[in-house]
Amino acid sequence: MAALVKSSLLALAVLPLVGQTLNSPLTTLVFHAASRSLRPIVGMTGSSYLGPSVYPDLDFGSVSPDQKTAIIETAGRVTFIRSMQNQETADVETAITAIDLILWSDDSSTAILFSAANRQIQWITNGKAGSATDLPNGTRLLAAQCDAQGAIAASDGRVYRITPDTAPVQIATFGDPTAAATDATGNTIYIADAATQQILVLSNNGGGYNQRPFLAATEEIPDRAALPLSADGATLYVAMKSARTLSAYSTADKTLTTRLALDWVPSSFERLSKETYLLNPGARVGEPFSVLSTRNGLAESFIPTGDAK
Repeated sequence: MAALVKSSLLALAVLPLVGQTLNSPLTTLVFHAASRSLRPIVGMTGSSYLGPSVYPDLDFGSVSPDQKTAIIETAGRVTFIRSMQNQETADVETAITAIDLILWSDDSSTAILFSAANRQIQWITNGKAGSATDLPNGTRLLAAQCDAQGAIAASDGRVYRITPDTAPVQIATFGDPTAAATDATGNTIYIADAATQQILVLSNNGGGYNQRPFLAATEEIPDRAALPLSADGATLYVAMKSARTLSAYSTADKTLTTRLALDWVPSSFERLSKETYLLNPGARVGEPFSVLSTRNGLAESFIPTGDAK
């Protein structure tokens, strides 16, 4: 049976040392929605905090996993920051607007932009925008492959796979698909269905996607907020809002390996680095950021955000 682990402020090292200016190569920047800005994470692990705004007055922002580039939007103007170090920027004239989610490839070369309001998705590679794709009403972007060459979205119970060069292709139907995780190839996709409180697996062996159960509903796990998959595909992480827990399951035999009790309600997994995730990117004014490390088991730590200035 997996051990129940209680998090603490100084749980484990989850972030590198960071500096206070963009001139330091160790600076880690994050978009803080409450202050509408990109802000640096300052200080030692376990006692870090968000520094002053670097790029203020943003409607949305997202920094690449390697912290070298970023995409920001202000008043309908989308800008690609080519170099965070030198603050080199270029407008992306054909980019979609009203962005509310960006998913990056592991190598930081490609970003998938999503706008729920405009019902559009778009790929940007090395700052160059591809064509925008229109989506069905009510579409939610759920996941992307590690190379960002495939995305998983859902609308009205239908699950779609989308690529930079193809229109959405329906691959399955669920009651209420709320979260997903995909392997590197896009041939194995884990889907959380809120209607049945199950996690299911879609597998494609060349003849279309087949569906099978992965985790059935249980009384102690009534909901699921997000589903990241480890880089090697061996572990599926499952966040539960109401229970405030994060569980790790072996994808080989579906066994629970670790469960972490969280001090904050998880809403999503926004990657800060290869093995660290921001669990509540929409933290309100005065709320700390909850950061998860998967480096050595599971550990949660906090980054005070201060006033939204």
